[in-house]
Amino acid sequence: LSTNSLSSSIPSSLGLLTRLTSLNLSGCSLMGTVPGMLSYLTGLYALDLSSNALNGTLPKLRKYSRLAHLDLSANSFQGTVSGGVGKLSLLQHLDLSVNQLNGTLPKGLGRISLLSHLDLSMNSFNGNLPEDLDQLTALTNLNLASNTINGTIPDSLGNLTNLRSLNFSTNLLNGSIPASFGDFSHLLYFDVSYNGLNGSLPVSFSRLSALKHLQVANNQLNQTLPASISSLISLTNLNISINFINGTFPAAISSLTNLVALDVHFNSMNCSFPSYISTLTKLTWLDMSDNKFWGPLGETIGTLTDLEFLCIHYETSRDRMCIDAPDAGIDFYTTFYLRMVDLHTVLVMEGYDVSFVAVQEAMTDNNYNDKFKRVWTQWKNERGFLIKRRVLTELGVKVKWARGSKIHQQGQTHTLVVS
Repeated sequence: LSTNSLSSSIPSSLGLLTRLTSLNLSGCSLMGTVPGMLSYLTGLYALDLSSNALNGTLPKLRKYSRLAHLDLSANSFQGTVSGGVGKLSLLQHLDLSVNQLNGTLPKGLGRISLLSHLDLSMNSFNGNLPEDLDQLTALTNLNLASNTINGTIPDSLGNLTNLRSLNFSTNLLNGSIPASFGDFSHLLYFDVSYNGLNGSLPVSFSRLSALKHLQVANNQLNQTLPASISSLISLTNLNISINFINGTFPAAISSLTNLVALDVHFNSMNCSFPSYISTLTKLTWLDMSDNKFWGPLGETIGTLTDLEFLCIHYETSRDRMCIDAPDAGIDFYTTFYLRMVDLHTVLVMEGYDVSFVAVQEAMTDNNYNDKFKRVWTQWKNERGFLIKRRVLTELGVKVKWARGSKIHQQGQTHTLVVS
């Protein structure tokens, strides 16, 4: 009966269908509480009431001793989860996500030895991770995101070697990322972002050759990136932003040629702009802003012709990067023209005003580089959006700019400066 607009409460009479083995009422706009008579359906092996507007407390789960699949997600259930869930010894799939459940994570979870999918995300669970969680060795998907779980991550969770996906994001976890997580040889997705984790990425992560998504943003990681990250050859998404990662940008990242999105913004890396970024030709998203990169971009960006988002600004006028050649790579300017690329630079900065009239007049010069014309076309088209950004401060090819009441003429320097 799933995905029908029943728009009613669950009829108690369903409890009379005592031979029922599977009940799916997901997405039916059901309201109210789960009737007590539903507990008479002790032969159920699958119960799905997800994506409704059900409220009240959870039904008494211990009576469904034959359940293999239980999905009560995306409702408004409240209260705690009783330890009775640990008696569902045949359960393989448990999803209670997107509710209003609270209290500590249910005791006895470790007794559900067949459990392969556990999703308790987007609730208000608190307290520490259960000590017996490491006994769920059949788990392939573990999602506890968006709760208020605190404490450290037990090293013993490295026992969950069948995991394909682990998501602990948006909690209050602290301590370091366990080195034992390097044993997750099947792991595809790892997200511990928005916590209070410190230290560094474990060197043992070099063994996660299948990993595609690595998200550790918004923590307190405070060491250099290990060179062993080069072994993560399957990575498509890497986000280490909003941490305290220092040192130079590791050349090892040039080996991650399958990367589509790379976000390292708001860290403390200090070095010249890494030219080996040019090897990451599949990138569509690149954010390296709010670090201390410096020097010329050279041909680096020109090779990234699939870029849809680029942000490399740094919030001081002294620390700048520039394109120091009239033709930066394959065609950086064509990239800029085809897509809205945010260089996060400035139209107005530190008293320097770019004159649109002067720039437009300069475009009529026959000696002016055609690629710069395309850049200007993009600025004109997107000006309403860019005016709120830190946009280009200087165009160094016969572009007039004003400081106070004085007009200055820049020469044929072919320099594009971004901050």
